[in-house]
Amino acid sequence: RYGKKAAAEDNLSARADYEFARQSLAAAVAKAWFAAIQLTQQARLAREMVDSSTHLASLASDRERVGAGSDVDTALARASMHGLEDLRAQAEEERAHALELVMLKRWAT
Repeated sequence: RYGKKAAAEDNLSARADYEFARQSLAAAVAKAWFAAIQLTQQARLAREMVDSSTHLASLASDRERVGAGSDVDTALARASMHGLEDLRAQAEEERAHALELVMLKRWAT
């Protein structure tokens, strides 16, 4: 009788462990999905910032050409543009990694 009761309790414990693992995996997928969404928005914003800084670098170059700006202004604008391009590339890479994690975790469910 005690063996039967112990087996029943073991069964309940295994079911509870399974349910915990299932819910934990679902939470991990949701967390990865939200991170991917956030990183997608950051990558989009980084692309917009690169576009704006490219335009500003072009304006600085035009100002230098007509004598209203200096080579220092142009160099600073280009340096800013290159820095933002690096940030954009990093954001795109992080986004791709987050999407890979979502797919891996979703596949595991």
